Amino acid sequence: MGSNKPKGKEMKRLEKRIDKWRLEKEEYKLMKDRRTPLVRKLSRNINQILILSSITDPEFNPGLVDRFLLLASIENMEPVLCISKADLGEEEEIKKWKELYETVGVPVIVISSRTGIGVEKIRKKLSGKRTALAGHSGVGKSTLLNAISPDLQIDTGPVNLFTGKGKHVTKSVKLFRLDEDTDVFDLPGIKLIDFPDLSQSEVAALFPDFNAHAPYCKFKDCTHTKEPECAVVEAVEEGEILKARYESYIKIIAELSE
Repeated sequence: MGSNKPKGKEMKRLEKRIDKWRLEKEEYKLMKDRRTPLVRKLSRNINQILILSSITDPEFNPGLVDRFLLLASIENMEPVLCISKADLGEEEEIKKWKELYETVGVPVIVISSRTGIGVEKIRKKLSGKRTALAGHSGVGKSTLLNAISPDLQIDTGPVNLFTGKGKHVTKSVKLFRLDEDTDVFDLPGIKLIDFPDLSQSEVAALFPDFNAHAPYCKFKDCTHTKEPECAVVEAVEEGEILKARYESYIKIIAELSE
């Protein structure tokens, strides 16, 4: 973070701010339990959300992934990120995104439904649970479900060569029962994501890669957008926080003010 580390009384004041910030975060955890669930309007017993994003065709979408991760945190669901179409992507690109999300505590599984890479891992991850399956059109949700359970015979659609996006074959929430203990709710794209009335500070608290830097911001109520001496912005500039993650945060913050 640089060489200008606080000392003496300044350090004590900072420690008090950090303690207060941690308490506020704990209070938010208690508060969010009283919010009306979004995905759980579909089912009160969903255990996890499997977020599917292809590495290419269409290209990996960190903004959408981060929105679903935010949703998972609000709803207290375990998130799992699945990077699909591994057989079509560059190994270094796959490694970059896999390591980034694992660093912030998200389990990541790399798959190719066509070659079978990672499909068994997904099958085990789904087994015995009720899972919300989320992702952009064209990333291979229906293809993945067919690979896991061929008897489903779900229709799949091609990616549009001009837009780089797929056509939503799934137009409404669909429940697929893989066995008597395993259910998958296939969500129709991103239209179901209508965040509760979150504040900017609440959104920031749900980006764990910000947590190590936020206490060092000049202002305790820093939104990490335009304030001077923002430690989060400095971390982005120094490469300690990936720029794509910060851009996702900024987009979500902008939507809150609309």
